[in-house]
Amino acid sequence: MRIRTYSAVITVGVALGAAISAAPAAKAEVVLRSVTGLPAQSVVSQVFLRFVGPANQRGKGLVRINNIGGPEITPPFKQASALKRGLFEVLYTPAAFYAGQINEVDALIASNMSIQKIRANGGFALLQKIWAEQLGVHVLGWFDTHVRFHMYFKKKPKVTAAGADLSGIKMFTTPTFREFQAALGATPIRMKVSEILTGMDRGLIQGMGWPEYGMTALGLGRVIKYRLDPTYYRGNILTLVNGDAWKKLPNKVKAFLNKEVIAYEAISKKFVDSQIVREQGILKKGGMQVLKLEGEAGRKYRHLAHDIAWKRLERRSPKYAKQLRALLYDPNL
Repeated sequence: MRIRTYSAVITVGVALGAAISAAPAAKAEVVLRSVTGLPAQSVVSQVFLRFVGPANQRGKGLVRINNIGGPEITPPFKQASALKRGLFEVLYTPAAFYAGQINEVDALIASNMSIQKIRANGGFALLQKIWAEQLGVHVLGWFDTHVRFHMYFKKKPKVTAAGADLSGIKMFTTPTFREFQAALGATPIRMKVSEILTGMDRGLIQGMGWPEYGMTALGLGRVIKYRLDPTYYRGNILTLVNGDAWKKLPNKVKAFLNKEVIAYEAISKKFVDSQIVREQGILKKGGMQVLKLEGEAGRKYRHLAHDIAWKRLERRSPKYAKQLRALLYDPNL
C-alpha cells in the first residue's frame, strides 16, 4: 500500500481512494504527504518535523511521512480545504488558519489543560468527533497545549496601571485574534504570515499576536521592540490526517502512528521550552522591552481574551460549547 508523493506540481488526476485501493496490499510502506502552515525553518514547524524524522526511522518499511513543504505548496488559509480534498494527507498548521471552517476552534485557544488530561477525560475524543464531522479529517495529535501567546509590537502601545490601550495600532490578525485585538482598540489587519515582516517594515502593521517562539526564523526579531505581558491563549496546532486516507490505513499503521504521537506529546515540551528560552533571550538581547500589566490589570487582560473566545464558541457551537469547556478548561488553573 502506498500513497503517491508530491511532484513539483500537484497532480490531481488520480483520486486518493483509487490510489490507495490500487496499490500493492502486502508489506508495502505507506507514504503520507504532509504540509506545514508555516515555513520549515520556523520553530513552529520544527516541532512537527522533529516528530517526523524519528517516527520515520522507527516506522521504516511500515509508514513514512514525507513533508513536501509549507505555505509555498498551498497558502495557509487554504490548506485545510486542500487536506480535505486529498491533495496531501497530513497537515500541521495553526487552527486559526481554518477557524472559518470549524466552529469549535476557539476551544483550542481557550483551553488551559495539558494534552494528557484532555486525552484522559475524553476531550480529545470529542475534538476528533467534531473535526471529522465538520472538516472530514482525523485529529491525530496535539503537540503544543503548553505554549502560550504574547502580543508583540514595533510601535510602543499605551500601557498604564489600568490596562492596555492599542488605539492607533494596526495588527496582523487571524479569526481567533480579531475580537480580542479590537476590544483593546487595535485595528486588525489580515495578511499572509510571509507578509508580516514586510508589513512591519512598511508600516502597514505595527504589532501581532504570536506564540512564545517562532519569530526569529521569520526575520521578525529586528522589528519586534516590545512584548506585552501577561500571556494569553494556548497553542492550537493539531496534527490532522485526511479522513478518507486515515480510514484506509491498515490497523497496524494506525496503531503505530497513535503510539508515536502520544509519546511525542509527552516529550515535545522539553524542545519547545528550550526554544522559548532561546528565542526570548535573542529578542531581549536585540533590545525588546517587556511591558507588564500587573495585578488586577493583568488578570482582566487575560480574562478578556479567554472570555471572548468562550463566548464566541457559545454563539457558534451551542451543541458542543458547554461540553468542551468542561473538558478543556479548568477555572482553577
